[in-house]
Amino acid sequence: MGGVPSVPQDKSRQVQVIAVGYSRTGTTSISIALEHLLQGPVFHGGNHFFQREDAWMREWCRIISLDGRDPALFSAGLRRTLAGYAAVADAPAYMLLPELLALYPNAKVVLVTRDRARWYASMAPIVNNLTVPMRALDVLLWPCPTWRWLPTYLRWATKR
Repeated sequence: MGGVPSVPQDKSRQVQVIAVGYSRTGTTSISIALEHLLQGPVFHGGNHFFQREDAWMREWCRIISLDGRDPALFSAGLRRTLAGYAAVADAPAYMLLPELLALYPNAKVVLVTRDRARWYASMAPIVNNLTVPMRALDVLLWPCPTWRWLPTYLRWATKR
């Protein structure tokens, strides 16, 4: 963790904590704390979606393509992708809370919040700089391993 994606070694471990909170609300800090408290890897969307290997992100995009079309395969894909993690945080955890609770009914849910005005001030520069049309991102990011899948993920996330 700590800016580097955790990769589980023991795939039999199940998610114990679901930390739901928008990005930039302290999800990285809580992920680091949970990694220490639970003594296991934490899936943090911000770290995983930008730093894992290309094949991993491609598989994630294949799974989200099943959302709303095949609930059983979607759930199976989530379970397979999250196998071995002690906790999940950041996006897409807050978008998938019902599905995650169905998969991990004994998991504890932690709501991560932040003052609205401060959160907005921290997000505004990011959102305001997203002026490139999504179609252009497809072309611009295609040569970049892992990042090439970002437009697919963003399209799914905006529909959620």
